[in-house]
Amino acid sequence: MYPSGSMTTRTDKKTITGVSQALFGYCWWGFVTAYFYHQLRGPEVLDLLSWRVLSALPIVILVLYFSRSIHRLREALTSWANIRWLLLSAFLILVNWLVYIWAVVSDQLVDASLGYYLNPLVSVALGAFVLRERLRPVQSVAVLTALVGVVVFTVMVGHLPWIAIALAVSFPLYGLIRKQCPTEALVGLTVELIIIFPLMFTLTLFFISRGESVFQTGTEAQGWLTPLSGIVTIVPLVCYSAAARKLKFSTVGMLQYIAPTGQLLSAVLLFGEKMAIQNWVVFVCVWIAIILYSADSIIQHGSNRD
Repeated sequence: MYPSGSMTTRTDKKTITGVSQALFGYCWWGFVTAYFYHQLRGPEVLDLLSWRVLSALPIVILVLYFSRSIHRLREALTSWANIRWLLLSAFLILVNWLVYIWAVVSDQLVDASLGYYLNPLVSVALGAFVLRERLRPVQSVAVLTALVGVVVFTVMVGHLPWIAIALAVSFPLYGLIRKQCPTEALVGLTVELIIIFPLMFTLTLFFISRGESVFQTGTEAQGWLTPLSGIVTIVPLVCYSAAARKLKFSTVGMLQYIAPTGQLLSAVLLFGEKMAIQNWVVFVCVWIAIILYSADSIIQHGSNRD
């Protein structure tokens, strides 16, 4: 009798669920993940990356099994329509993990947070140019303001902030591809881990054979922490992938500023990293861009309600 009202209610619940999942995932990325990998400084970055994958895969398979969703994994693995998307997303998430771990353990978390501050604006740009999501004039100004900050930074230091650029590009592209893939969040993540498992297993054997594995060169605490990297990996990724399927891509993008805020606070207040003048220039530009975009979104939402 009230089909339109029921549809609106379902849409509102879907949006609320998506926002909640995104918020939890971004808070986890901002504080938990940064702190976790800062405690693993010392071992080889590629070794830490390989253990991240090796410890995550058994967990997601067990979750699928006990949730009686393992048949969906078989379906995904036998569907070329799914695999072709997940091959790309697996590569992108591997690049993102590698750069992020490198940034944290080498005391460059400020640069990593810059990359994740740029993520929302790259997501907005991808939404506009790839998904044809319409940008209003103020939103376009916001994206250009962030771009100006990156250009000024590059001129001041004489080179591109490669850590920030790699993170800013790889993760929005990952989200865009996952949005196109029909596979649900956890199943898709499991397929991605299966795809990159052989390479990571080979790396692990290589470091063990050279006596350079984290379990051979790290502290006792690092030996206990490393297997937990699977849980640290899975929780925010599942939240993000689930949220990306429920929300507009641009909305998912703008919520991402929570994660780099946590990373920046952790870098400066907890880990003692310094903010150089060129960092302040680009951060100010990005923050202005975020304020512009957010204010425009709030005003537009209010006018639509009226």
